[in-house]
Amino acid sequence: MRFTIGRGRLHGVSEMARNGEDVFGIALVMAGAVSAGAYTAGVVDFLFEALDAWERRKRSGADTPHHRVELRVLTGASAGAVTAAVLASALRDRGYPDPEAKTPSPLHRTWVELIDLGGLLGDGDLKARPEIRSLLNASCLDEIATEVMGRQPSTRSAQDWPAYVANPLQLYLTVTNLRGVPYSIYFQGETGSAYGMSLHADYMHFSLSPTGQTVSTAIPLGLADGLTGPWAELKDSALASAAFPVGLAARTLTRTGTLAYDSRLWPIPTAGPAKPEEPCVCQEEKTIAPAWPSPWPAQQPRGRWHYQFVNVDGGVANNEPFELARRCLAGQDGRNPRDAKEANRAVVMVDPFPSEAAVEFDYRAEEREGLFAVLPALLGAVTAQMRFKTEELELARSPEVFSRFIIAPTRWENAGGVQRRARFALAGGGLGGFAGFLAQPYRQHDYQLGRRNCQQFLRQHFLLDERNPLFRSWPEALRARFRSAGEGRSYLPIIPLFGTCAEDIPEPPWPQGKLGDIEVLRKRITARAEALVRAFTDTRVSSGWDRFLLKTGWRIMQWRKRLFGQDMVDPLIEAIQNDLRKRELL
Repeated sequence: MRFTIGRGRLHGVSEMARNGEDVFGIALVMAGAVSAGAYTAGVVDFLFEALDAWERRKRSGADTPHHRVELRVLTGASAGAVTAAVLASALRDRGYPDPEAKTPSPLHRTWVELIDLGGLLGDGDLKARPEIRSLLNASCLDEIATEVMGRQPSTRSAQDWPAYVANPLQLYLTVTNLRGVPYSIYFQGETGSAYGMSLHADYMHFSLSPTGQTVSTAIPLGLADGLTGPWAELKDSALASAAFPVGLAARTLTRTGTLAYDSRLWPIPTAGPAKPEEPCVCQEEKTIAPAWPSPWPAQQPRGRWHYQFVNVDGGVANNEPFELARRCLAGQDGRNPRDAKEANRAVVMVDPFPSEAAVEFDYRAEEREGLFAVLPALLGAVTAQMRFKTEELELARSPEVFSRFIIAPTRWENAGGVQRRARFALAGGGLGGFAGFLAQPYRQHDYQLGRRNCQQFLRQHFLLDERNPLFRSWPEALRARFRSAGEGRSYLPIIPLFGTCAEDIPEPPWPQGKLGDIEVLRKRITARAEALVRAFTDTRVSSGWDRFLLKTGWRIMQWRKRLFGQDMVDPLIEAIQNDLRKRELL
């Protein structure tokens, strides 16, 4: 099967925005975060509160900048995908964001109040399905998603739709597709054999609209209540994206037909310009047909074929789905203007754990040649290589590019009367990002830090040259109020802050000593281990004698505390305490 090539753009939305130079489009990228989803939740909640406060001020008739900002694209991986799904469901409810803050936001409830290690160490998954699917209880995530996304929202009409959210709003949730999608390349001169490849860095594409509009092959999300139909598929896709390998259960998704893959657009490098004076167009977007069976099986109609695939964490293959967001935001234009005087849309990435590569000068190769050293190193190398994108690195660090921004954790502390950047910004950043699940005060700290960092980002960094057409209607009084200077230029904020959003959010106090009773944690870990052993012996061991030996060995391990003063989970508890102590949380 050869390539089937067509032309187009990745479901572009720039052409769908209302006309006029006074509109600025945003694509929000939410990276994988584990428990630091609480930080992302804080950032997103403040962003929406700022947009809503500004919109309400416009309607009041006050002296206010009247350009518009429009959120057009949401992309997310892992915890970022969960945040995107919860946010989409919250937008069905006219109470989000709540200007009176009478109740916690759906994002705060999800990431700060509901998710906790107590639930993750429960045995609900093993009761419902005795086979071991993961070390932690992932069924509690289904319960949280059902509670937060499945509530009956207020009836929202198209007239209630926020002016700062596009219609439709597009969502891309990344997944790591373990089944894969086959592709074949036939080179010139081939005689029947092909070079085969398999796609595993997959995504699910949805569109949310109050009027039923949709784009291309996106799964349409209307304003229907509850978790039926496409909303159930959105929930399942978010949990599939968050299925941390081994730790959380893998998830199965189903697509009907092959259209989602047959119509998918790919950036293809092109030749340079025909003439030296012409601008260089480096790539085009084209469809490439997968190597589906040929002829197609008659008993499985192609348009109704149920393609099922098992997924793990979307962050494994694409933890920061920046390029998806950029291409969607660019639309038919193919690129987003970068100069501070011309930019009219931007990708904003929220990344609680921006990767920082470092050279290990004490690297001892002879100590890393063993099997148990090579296997984790191999997994880390493959994952890091899939995330290595030289063009994005170069453009993101350029001070001349105003079409891409990042919000990452920054915390300041007082050291002898001098303010300095803290070594650790997130309380939940320890234990590979799982530390936040240990205690709600850790997650509450990170949520508040996200709010503060977002406020500072909007005030100090999310700016454009004041000569940008976006600000053409600003009177001088407003310019003088919001103008900031730097590098010989004058800048104005893309999203000005008003009301309580303009009041400084204080640095949240570091939650030292807030872990709680370590013995409770010990008991929960022990109980989860016991449940896993029971499930393993009941489902994987057929011999009654072998089951007896396993259970006897387990009891002996439990008796170690009485006989030798050491519990079987003591090494794990010690590792947790050491990590928290290093971060000055104990």
